[in-house]
Amino acid sequence: MKIRLTCEKGVSAIEFALVLPLLMTFLLGIVEYGWFFKTKIALDNALASATRAVVKESGYESPKEIAVLAMAQALDGEVESATIESYLSIDQLSDPARAKLDLANFPYQTLTGYFPAGMIPSGISSTSVAVYP
Repeated sequence: MKIRLTCEKGVSAIEFALVLPLLMTFLLGIVEYGWFFKTKIALDNALASATRAVVKESGYESPKEIAVLAMAQALDGEVESATIESYLSIDQLSDPARAKLDLANFPYQTLTGYFPAGMIPSGISSTSVAVYP
């Protein structure tokens, strides 16, 4: 005579508890990388607008100041001008109105803080070049 136990109460809760960490890792990874790429695109666009402003106003004495103001305006005040100025460099500015701006290792603050260092980049770098005829 065989005795079968048919009590399956709570099995789905245990399965869900086993799958939840993996599901949350995927979900938070999608959100975190989406936020990273949104931030990178916003910084790239702000740097391009700053480069255009520097080339357009090439007769002024302080091109870095113009670039910092243009980036701060393009980012809608999300980042302070002093922070932008410390990571921004103007490499080339020559007589034909040409400018090359570099944004090196601009600090990126993670949105979730779930992933350890190394999985998400800690800095964003970008370069923009413009020539005005």
